[in-house]
Formats: sequence, C-alpha cells, structure tokens
Amino acid sequence: MRVLDAESRVLSLEPRTLDDVLDCRLRVGRPLGVEQVAAERDAELTARLTAVRERTSVLPRPGVGGWYALLTSVPAAQADAGQALIHYKGQGAVERRCHDFKGRSRSRRSSSSTTGALPP
Repeated sequence: MRVLDAESRVLSLEPRTLDDVLDCRLRVGRPLGVEQVAAERDAELTARLTAVRERTSVLPRPGVGGWYALLTSVPAAQADAGQALIHYKGQGAVERRCHDFKGRSRSRRSSSSTTGALPP
C-alpha cells in the first residue's frame, strides 16, 4: 500500500434521475478543472436525448390493460388481492421518501469530510 501526501476530497454522487446523472458530470468536471469539457459533453448528450424523445413521442405507449402486479409476502389465506392492494398501495412512495431522507443525511456527512474517510 502506498500513502500519498495529499489532502483527499470526497465527492458524493447519488443520482436518482436522468437529470441527476447529467448533473453529476458537471459536478465531477468542476473540481477536476474540466468544467467546460463537461458542459460541452452535457450539451451534446442532452441534444441526443431530446432527439430520441422527439422521435419516440409519436409512438404508441405500451399498455398493461388495467393489470396491476403486486408481489407480497402476505399469504393468500390472510388477504385477497383487493385487500393486499389497499394495504400496499402507496407504500412505494413511503419507501422512496425514507430513502431520500436517509440519502440526504448520509450525503451531508460524507460531503463535509475532507479526509477521504467514509462516515460510519
């Protein structure tokens, strides 16, 4: 193992959307001193994505015919499909909010560190 005599910085990236991923390119380019290159690549990729969206916007959207898939650990004897749907409907939103909350607090801890050490 080799130890470098340099101050380390940790840049925490946790993209959750395509726009977040594109923003990460700029966030990485800035501290590396290549912000202009990152911005140019971002503009190129954004133009390509826009072109794909425009070409595909006229295509029909696939449907599921009113079907809703739900995977649950509740035995069928304890709840029928309607009861399971009522119980779990919206659960994904709750889990996303919890994940977002945990992600923000974790990101605050790691981005404030300049030692390169990961938070506990």
